Amino acid sequence: MNVRAVSEMMNGTERNAEVPAETDRPEALAADPRAPVETGEAKALTAEPGAPLDCAAGVPAPQRAWTPRSRETIREEQRLKKELAAREAQEATAVGMLESATEEKERMLRLSIGGEAWAGDALAKTLLKMDNARRLVEVYTEEAEKAQANLDGFCASVAAGAAYRAQTQEKLAELAVALVGIAAESQALLDELYKILKLRQELASLMQRLASTIELRCDSEAGIPASFVESLSFDLLSASAAWKAVFLGESEKLTAYVVVDKEFEVAETLAQSGVLSFGETVYLPEEEARELLRNDRPAPGGFGWACLPPTLMTVEAFAAAKAEAGPMGSMMQYFLQQKHGELEQKRREAYLLERRGTPVPGVHLGGAH
Repeated sequence: MNVRAVSEMMNGTERNAEVPAETDRPEALAADPRAPVETGEAKALTAEPGAPLDCAAGVPAPQRAWTPRSRETIREEQRLKKELAAREAQEATAVGMLESATEEKERMLRLSIGGEAWAGDALAKTLLKMDNARRLVEVYTEEAEKAQANLDGFCASVAAGAAYRAQTQEKLAELAVALVGIAAESQALLDELYKILKLRQELASLMQRLASTIELRCDSEAGIPASFVESLSFDLLSASAAWKAVFLGESEKLTAYVVVDKEFEVAETLAQSGVLSFGETVYLPEEEARELLRNDRPAPGGFGWACLPPTLMTVEAFAAAKAEAGPMGSMMQYFLQQKHGELEQKRREAYLLERRGTPVPGVHLGGAH
C-alpha cells in the first residue's frame, strides 16, 4: 500500500471516527448483555481467556478473534461484581440475624407462657433485635438490588457498543497493516538517504585531509549533529513489523510464555486486554520477555540474596516444572513458590560465603542468566 492510498484511507477513517449515536439510546443500553450482537453476517467471537463471559457479546471477526472487551471494562466489571458480592454478603448476614432473632423470640414466648418471669424482659429485647435486623435486611436488600442493577446496566452498555468496537478494531487492523507498508517505503528512502549521507561524510573527510595539507582548517561538518547520520541506520521496518505482530496478536511471529505471577499486565492490543493470571499464555517478542524470565532479579530493598521470582516461564520450562511437581501439579503456584524459596536459600548461603571470601560456583547474586 503506497503513501497516497494510505492518505485516502486515513481521510475516510477520520470522517467515520465517531461512535454512532444509536449506541447511546436508552433502548440500546437496555439490551440483554448476553445476547449476540450482529453486524452483517453473525459470527460468534470466542472470548479471550480470563475475560468475564456474561459481558462478552458475540461480534464478527473475519480474520482474527479480537478481544471483545477492553481492559477498562474488565476492571470496571470486576469492581461492580465485588461491590455486588459485598452487598449480598451484608444482606445474607442481616437475614441470618433476623432468623436467629425470630427463633429466639419463639423460645422466649414459650418460656414466658411457661411461667418464667425473666423471659418477659428477654422477649422485649428480642423483639427490639428483630426490628433492628428487619431494618438492616431492608437496607441491604435495597443496596444489593442497586448493585445488581448497576452491573446489569454496565453489561448492557458494553453489549450495545460491541458492534462499533468490532468495526473499529477491523479498521485499526487495516491501518496497522498500512502502517507497516509506509514503514517499508520509508525504510527504502532512509537506506538510500543513509548511503548518500555516508558518501557526504567521506567527501567532508577528504576535504578536511586535503585542507590540512595547506594548513587550512575546513570544518565541513559544522552545525550537523554527530548522531544525525547514524540515527538513519535505525531499522524502522523491523520495528514496525514487530509492533504489528503484537498489536494484531500474530502469535506465529511471537514466542509463547506462561504467566507464573499472580497477575501480569502487558500493553493492551486488538488481540488481548493485557490482563492475565497465573497459568495463562501470553505471546511476546523475545527481547520483551527476557528480563521477566529471570529468577535472580534483586528484590528492591532486600538483602543481598533476596531476589524476585520470574514473572514468565517458557512453555517448555513450565511443562518440565509441572512434571517435576507430580501430584502437586494442580498446585503449581505453590510448588513454584517453594522452588523459588529453595533458590533464595542457596543464594543466602552463597552470599554469606562470598562475604567471607569463598564464592560458590554456579550461584549468581543479581547477575543475569
